[in-house]
This record gives sequence, structure tokens and C-alpha cells, in this order.
Amino acid sequence: ARIKSAKPDVIVAGVIGTPLGTVLHGLHDAGVDVPVITNASSINPVQIQSYASFLPSTMLFSGFAFMAPELQHDQRVRRVQQQFFTAVTAVKAEPAGPTASTYDPARVIVDAFRKLGTKATAAQIRDYIEHVKGYPSINGMMDFTDGNQRGIGEVGVVIVQWDPSKRTFLPVSGFGG
Repeated sequence: ARIKSAKPDVIVAGVIGTPLGTVLHGLHDAGVDVPVITNASSINPVQIQSYASFLPSTMLFSGFAFMAPELQHDQRVRRVQQQFFTAVTAVKAEPAGPTASTYDPARVIVDAFRKLGTKATAAQIRDYIEHVKGYPSINGMMDFTDGNQRGIGEVGVVIVQWDPSKRTFLPVSGFGG
């Protein structure tokens, strides 16, 4: 009731999984229908579809750059995106949050073992990763040399919107949100 009386323009829901459903259901029950934005951890078509009866008209997510391949002009990145889609589809998984957030880190680790051998120590692998630069990933070019240990920054993010008619997430922003 307090949220409704405040007449918000948008609601940021920083929760995932069942708590997101609880928030959305509560907003629906209170008659609040404003855009809601949440994080990439909730990019799960099965989960969001299960909330269909109480979703707001506009449901936004901080998504992944791979979700907007039409924006990507680097052919090296597009090749990795295609490999990702092929691999995920082959195991009948969704190219969504959990698969996307683990794909590139796993590739970097595998590449480290390929270069260093399977007896590489944790320190050797860390050193290898800290020198990775210009590494094509599903979300853009990764660079671990700047010390932030993320590999990719805001250019790996796009805002996506749930489209209930297509039961999918569609990009509504450029890189960086």
C-alpha cells in the first residue's frame, strides 16, 4: 500500500528466484503496475513464464550482451556466441542466466589448463588469467589486465524485456544498458 501511494515510476527488485515471485505477486495484489527491473540472475524463461498471471506490464532485466547478437560487430565474439548457442542447445538447456554466467569463466579455465597443463597450481592459473586480454567471449572482448578481475565491464550488459507473447527476452538497450 505504501509503494502504491508513493506512485513510483519504476521498481527495482534486487531479488532472485522465489523471492522475485513474492515481490511481483505482492505488487500485483496491491494493484501496482509500473515497470519492474531486476537482475540477470532471474533471466530464466521457465521461471518468468510461471509468473505470467501476476507479471507487471513491463518486466525488465539487466541482461547479457549475447542476448543482443545483432549489436555485436566483432566476428570473433559472434563465433563464440554461435558456439555457445550450439553447445547449450545440444544439451537442451536455455541460453539464460545460469548457463551464460558460467560459460566464459569455464572457457578461460580450460584454456589455462591447455596452456599450463593439468598440474597447474592455483597461483599459475590466477597469473594466466591476470594476463588474458582481447579474449572473445559471448558478451564481448574480455580483458583481465586492468586488475578488476571481472574480465568484462558494462559493455557486456544490455537491458532486456520479457515478451510474454513470444515467451522470451528481447533487448531494449544498447551495450552498457
